[in-house]
Amino acid sequence: MKKTKGFQILILVLLLLWSALSASNENDFDIFLDAGMKIKNHINIYLPPFKYNLPYLYSPFFALLLSPLSWLPYGLIEFFWMLFMFYNLFDLWRMSKTYFNLHNLRNSQVNLWLGATIFYILTTTLFNISQVQMTVFICWILFKCIDLLENNKNILPALLLALVINIKIIPIALLPYLLYRKYYQAFSLTIIFSIILIFIPVLFLGFDYHALLLQSWWKVINPASNENLLETEKLYQSLTSAIPVLLTDNTLYMGFKRNILNTSLQTAQVITNIFRVVLIMITLLFLSTKPFKKANTKLNIYWELSYILLITPLIFPHQHKYAYFFLLPCFIYLIYFIIIKYKEFSKILLTFIILITIPFTPIIGKDVIGGFLFDLFQFYRIMVYASILLIPVLYYCNPDKLNSNKIGDNI
Repeated sequence: MKKTKGFQILILVLLLLWSALSASNENDFDIFLDAGMKIKNHINIYLPPFKYNLPYLYSPFFALLLSPLSWLPYGLIEFFWMLFMFYNLFDLWRMSKTYFNLHNLRNSQVNLWLGATIFYILTTTLFNISQVQMTVFICWILFKCIDLLENNKNILPALLLALVINIKIIPIALLPYLLYRKYYQAFSLTIIFSIILIFIPVLFLGFDYHALLLQSWWKVINPASNENLLETEKLYQSLTSAIPVLLTDNTLYMGFKRNILNTSLQTAQVITNIFRVVLIMITLLFLSTKPFKKANTKLNIYWELSYILLITPLIFPHQHKYAYFFLLPCFIYLIYFIIIKYKEFSKILLTFIILITIPFTPIIGKDVIGGFLFDLFQFYRIMVYASILLIPVLYYCNPDKLNSNKIGDNI
């Protein structure tokens, strides 16, 4: 008991120090707070100059939400946000475990499950921590919403989902799922709350200034705009940064080129949007039941959400490596599946899974493979293609197979 308590105290101290260190460095939350400061002075937060020359891409609502805090030392706010982020991480693991049958696992297997999950999600988690980002919080909110809905709550999950949609548009991907899975009340309330939250800033900012901010925000997040259909910078990792650079003549890196065709930008944009639609339509394969019916089991819910979050950083523009934290449920699910069915997997399938998941691991870190190879991996969008290859693996590991005798016989 004393050893356990001592270990818990040590973890707490380390988290406090880690939070203080992250908060003291330059990070993305500085940009959010800077937007909160500007919005009080009726400055267009979507136009330069930007803090650290990095644009603010979140909503006017979020900037207004942070504006009362922007007078405080940024490091203090970020310190407490970091502590909350660590809570989100622990609670995500706690909530995730409730979707699985833990009676199938020995204690050693549970530890393996957790250890392997940490290994695969460590890199993107570290990016979120170093940048004091919002991704972990958004992922936590999405699972909290589903958790509350499964406990017959409707108002609170709808309000929480509307809140994060109004902070960053990405969580809107969950709305069609609520409708498909017969969460009618939560679906309707989320739309109502979202509309209310969109226009609440009018009370504080005035109609004209708020309308200007909404128009400016839409310009930077509109997935169909020309600016968001060709992202050549190596830091971006999504379909809009991967497909068009394959199809159009673009920048070289150390003499390397990545385009395999020289089509027009318009053609590349059309193909990118087709890929987006295909990934969205594949969702129906994972839902695997008629619309307006609840999922068969909790495990099916987790599997379905894993796919939705897997494609989220692919289909939205302006996605960096930290957005691939959304793959956390995918890795949790796949690792559990492999632990349960390990002896029934073919060697070819296991080898394939190991190879395509390497880009998510610390093995592909700058300190491990060197700056040149690391930048080359970024340049060629390897993480994007690895995520796409995970889709058939996740689909193959259907929850129904956990009750079958054999898998992988035909692989």
